[in-house]
Amino acid sequence: MSESRNRPSSAKDMAMFQNDKLSQKELGAFYTPPLYAQKALELVRSAIREVPTGNDYVIIDRCAGSGNLQEAMTDEELSHCILNTYEYYEYMVLREHFGDKVREIIPPTTDDDYEPIGKVKGSNALNWQDGVHPVMKPYFDDPKCTVILFENPPFRNDIAGNDRRNGDPLKMEESTFVYQAMLEESSTFDNTNVSTVKDLSNRFIWSGMKYYLRQKGDSFILFSPVKYFKSLGIINAKFRGGFAFNRKHFHATPSTISCIRWDWTNRKQTLIEFALKTLDIEDNKLVDMSKDAVIKKVSEPFTILFDKREFPGDVETSVYCENSGSQTTGRKCDGKSYWNNNILGYLVVKGFSISPQDVFLLRATRYNIRGFYLRSDNYIDKLPLFCAKCFCQEKWYERDVFFTTTDPATLFRCTSGLYVFRKI
Repeated sequence: MSESRNRPSSAKDMAMFQNDKLSQKELGAFYTPPLYAQKALELVRSAIREVPTGNDYVIIDRCAGSGNLQEAMTDEELSHCILNTYEYYEYMVLREHFGDKVREIIPPTTDDDYEPIGKVKGSNALNWQDGVHPVMKPYFDDPKCTVILFENPPFRNDIAGNDRRNGDPLKMEESTFVYQAMLEESSTFDNTNVSTVKDLSNRFIWSGMKYYLRQKGDSFILFSPVKYFKSLGIINAKFRGGFAFNRKHFHATPSTISCIRWDWTNRKQTLIEFALKTLDIEDNKLVDMSKDAVIKKVSEPFTILFDKREFPGDVETSVYCENSGSQTTGRKCDGKSYWNNNILGYLVVKGFSISPQDVFLLRATRYNIRGFYLRSDNYIDKLPLFCAKCFCQEKWYERDVFFTTTDPATLFRCTSGLYVFRKI
């Protein structure tokens, strides 16, 4: 049977396909609720109103899916849109819905451009040279054309995703233009770990900031969790306002997803915090929660509180532990492991985070030494750090706004050796 016989034959069938929750999970694409898409258009329209007199403008969505963000646009707004999507079925819906209304759908394709794994050839926006598709180049080269990027990027780490069945995802992603370009600049990020580059949404955000904000008037209206601002340092743009939405309505866990308008700036980003209006959905209506989500940049991660001292009497050993507490065997271990009478346990660290599941109290080092020893003279001060991961976040608009694994470094007050939490 040919691949074409397995494709949906109508827009209705395609819509059923694109709403399938299993497909959403595999693609990392949770489609934007219409009410949130409509609200986000307020930010797009504010950018349109500020287009310099005499300029043309284009509204670009490199990950348009089946066009949820464009559904509420006027015909005039659509006539300025350039849309792209990676999945073949979504492309067919996009072409049927908007093909005669938008300025461009890229890449222009025929059935011959369909790939067996369900992708459209040439549509991987993260592999376009200099981050821009050739169809867009005339607009980007014209200083009298303003660029407005309007996107809800997929939130998925491709390296750990389900694409393993289609080859080695690490090698596939490492070969793309944006991966390589971002990797070269990763030393300038707040979190320089390669995991920042591996994250799919980070690559969309970073490349949007770098290649699409070219000059005064250019804007990026972005749906995303706020980590790219709070702890990763992959943004350099001017904050112009935005909203905090409940991610529950994207078929995900209740938490905060932001929608922010960022503008081009020729100055180094110095923004420390900003506030977003919180909006939930009840009975198919937007509900103002009357509570701003205050997003604060992380300046002092947990690692400043770790205790890396070496003590007289430390004896180097060859014993390391797994997360379960069992002895590590058959694995390469990093750094040195010590034994000492004053060592009571080892508190484990993963990057910016402390994870309760990875704390064990044994006289041995974790195999990758991402942590520090609890000793008889520091455990009263340091052991409470474990509790920070369990910091109470009762409301959805606190989650993914207040980072339990980084923000608490500035929320501790030490009194007689005991840490006390206080909210900001």
